Amino acid sequence: LAGLITLLYGNFVRQQLDLHPGAGYLVGFGFVVCLLVSVLLHELGHAITARRFGIGVKGITLELLGGYTEMDRDAPSPRVDLLVSLAGPAVSLVLGAAAVGVTLALPDGTLWNELSFQVAFSNVVVAIFNVLPGLPLDGGRALRAGVWAVTRDRHLGTEVAGWVGRAVAVGTAV
Repeated sequence: LAGLITLLYGNFVRQQLDLHPGAGYLVGFGFVVCLLVSVLLHELGHAITARRFGIGVKGITLELLGGYTEMDRDAPSPRVDLLVSLAGPAVSLVLGAAAVGVTLALPDGTLWNELSFQVAFSNVVVAIFNVLPGLPLDGGRALRAGVWAVTRDRHLGTEVAGWVGRAVAVGTAV
């Protein structure tokens, strides 16, 4: 996937900015690195918030278009579950907003403007997509926390978020 994005984005930016093919692919690879750093920061948002509430973190697994943070136990309350689940999308939103600011500050049609725009766009999309209310997305974990808080039944919250997650998956596929 990293190679495919490097090639596709490298060709796109090369044509947009009339770059040498090698330079285009270098920019494409730079975008892949930016995506990985963004995913890492998103997951660190979950991990740092979890640790703040005394939940140990076993590890973070990164993939190019996503990742997950493995914790040593479940959140002790709906409030903590909600805060941990929304920390990652909040980081992505802040990264996206910062990259929008950088994009607006840079002259149009430049390499740095194009790259910052792509970083802004990808982080905002990640933030929005991740808050969709279905498991396994962060929004599904937030929905679970909400149902858990109202009903005092964590299992019911998981069931509701799981079924909504199925609907979100079907809607996304359609």
